[in-house]
Amino acid sequence: MNEELKAFLKAIGVNTDLQGFEKEPDEESDLVKFAKDAISATDLAVSGTISPTRAIKFIDLITKNSKLMDKITVIPMSSLKTDYDVWDMQKGVLVRVAEGSEPTAAKKKKIENAGRTLDSKPMQLFADVLRSTILNNQYRANLTSWLDSKFATKFANELVYLGFVGTDDTYANGNFTELNKGWIQVATDDGGTKKGTYASGDTMVARLEKLVDNADDDLGDDAKILIHRKDFQNYCIEVGKSTNSSQLLIDAAAQGFAGYSFEVTNNMPSGTYMLTPLKNLVFGMVSEIYRAREFNSRKRAIEYTFDINADYDIAVPKFVSLLTLATA
Repeated sequence: MNEELKAFLKAIGVNTDLQGFEKEPDEESDLVKFAKDAISATDLAVSGTISPTRAIKFIDLITKNSKLMDKITVIPMSSLKTDYDVWDMQKGVLVRVAEGSEPTAAKKKKIENAGRTLDSKPMQLFADVLRSTILNNQYRANLTSWLDSKFATKFANELVYLGFVGTDDTYANGNFTELNKGWIQVATDDGGTKKGTYASGDTMVARLEKLVDNADDDLGDDAKILIHRKDFQNYCIEVGKSTNSSQLLIDAAAQGFAGYSFEVTNNMPSGTYMLTPLKNLVFGMVSEIYRAREFNSRKRAIEYTFDINADYDIAVPKFVSLLTLATA
């Protein structure tokens, strides 16, 4: 270990005389690797763009750290604006064309790939790794991977939440909801989605009936009802009371409604309901990720800044049924 690195580690309270900090025949401790990567000898800082290969791995890690993100369509984007295919969401694209002939204009339209475009917007995550965190985990195997996982979990939680509550992409008032339009807002704005309303006095059963009745006839059996946990609980209680049977209450929770299972998430706005295949929800993230890390001696922490570009979309709008409370 070089003397400058040793001095830095000692400055943040790491005893480099302990076993594990001397150079092994073929490897160094993960903390040493982390410190070498995070802190330069000259200015105790390093910043730059994460390599595309590592960026893709980081996007995959974000996906795996969210149960919902792992069920939707996640697209690594090669540029700020990227077209993507929706072949797997289309139905009825088979045609018959005689050998030696080309498909007619009508058939071409039927089999053409109706792609869509993601237009990403920038957002940042600022986070600190405290000196005590490094000390407490200095002997953890694969320390850098563990830190990546923690950042990926935070990213996943924030990005999924934005996907449901995002209303604009202007950031005009500096609000979290203005970082990007989420799936609910995209569905609201798109003229191709199936939209309906309910009255405040409608029961949960009546609301879900309207949601299902409003859906496109071609909607597949893999569609799910996205619902807030409180609304889901109210539905179960309502069914249980109407039948005076706790067993039916349990069955209602397990079986869903009208053949569609529930996707229960507190990220979904309460009182708003969406019926769609989860793969119809699209999240795109540019694979060029900018990361800066710097040690702040007064804060006794390594400051992380992640700069990403991402977007939300719906692959096939007609496969979305959205139900909201009617306005006065």
